[in-house]
This record gives sequence, C-alpha cells and structure tokens, in this order.
Amino acid sequence: SDVCSSDLKVLHVVGHGIQRQACLRRSPRPVALGLIGLGPWGRNYLRTLQDTPGVRLRAVASRSASAEGLPPGIRLHRDWRDLITDDAVHGVVVATPPHTHADIAIAALTAGRPVLIEKPLAADVGSARAIRAAADAAGLPVHVDHVDLVNPAWRALRRHLVAIGSIRKLRASWHAQGPIRPDTTGRWDWGAHPLAACLDVTETPPHLIACRRLPAVQGELIEATVR
Repeated sequence: SDVCSSDLKVLHVVGHGIQRQACLRRSPRPVALGLIGLGPWGRNYLRTLQDTPGVRLRAVASRSASAEGLPPGIRLHRDWRDLITDDAVHGVVVATPPHTHADIAIAALTAGRPVLIEKPLAADVGSARAIRAAADAAGLPVHVDHVDLVNPAWRALRRHLVAIGSIRKLRASWHAQGPIRPDTTGRWDWGAHPLAACLDVTETPPHLIACRRLPAVQGELIEATVR
C-alpha cells in the first residue's frame, strides 16, 4: 500500500547523517556499549562488537541468557531498564522485537544514551515519530542498522550515480528464504532494505513510495518503488 513519503523517511533512519565508524575514529577512548536483546540478531551484535576496534561491550540485557555464556567482563542485566542507567554504558544497541523498539529507544535517549537500533525502526509510524521526537529533544543520534547501505557494492554504485543522470524512478526487490519472523511481517522486515536503498540515493523528497509483498515459492518477496 502507498504511504506518505515523509513517514517512510522516518522509518528509514532518524540519524541518517550519523556514521558509526566516523564517530569511533574521532573518539580517543573506546566507546562503551550496552546490548539489549540476545536473540539471533542480538548474538550477531555480540560477536561483531567484540571484534570492532574502538568499541567495548560493557553490558547485556536479556531475560533468558546465562552469564556463564557471555565473554568475561560483561555485566548481565535481566531488565533492560537497568542497562540504560548503567554508568558503564555510554550508548545502547537495541536488538529486540520491533514492537518493543520505541519504549526502549525513548527510555535510552531520555537517559542520555545514543541508540543503534535494529531495523525496522518501529512497528508503526507513530512509534517512529515518537523516537525521532525523543532524539531531537535529547540532542542525540539514533542510527538504524540498514546493513545494505554499507555494502561495498552499494557504495560503488553510489559513486557512479553521477554518470547515470537524474533519478526519476527506482524499483528494487529483496528476497529471503527465511527464517520468517513471527514478530513482524515481511513488508516491515525485508521491505526496509529496498526502501532504505531507494531513499539513500534520492536527492529530493520522493512524490510516491509504494511497497508490496509478492508471491514467492519459499519465503517472501518484497518490492519497493520510489518516484
């Protein structure tokens, strides 16, 4: 279904100009982070943060994880509210189900913690706007982890766009064979990828953004169109 382009821009990324690596290069000390959520994507963050220069994972919040399974030196909180007020944590990574994103992100921003949040930013436009309002009020960045935007192939394409000329219409499809997430639809999960890519290359606000789910033999096929 077609929705307002400004709404989807909010869902795309709140802190669009914030680059995590650039921030890390400017920081003279390691950035101390807390991770909320240890599901499949939370585990990916756990591994990645341990191998990222300039970052130190200080705490994890999970109701189901065991402290014995965590690397040494990482605190385990059962309640995410305790993590965002942990003095050892300077920023928060949110890798929880989408319907929880808004409450956690807004609380973290209110506590003075910048946020890196797994896509989709929120489960609805109202929640996304509430996160943006909290970020504006706190004067802090929120970055949505649209991983395809830092893909070397995508960055190479962006460098060559000047030779293509003005963009009038974009169409993109992303396909995955699973796992199918039980906590959100394919349109909100995988649909975020083509929308983020399309919005990343548009120099002016689009007049129309459409996203639809197409039949697929296995998994889901999401198509996004930007004009």
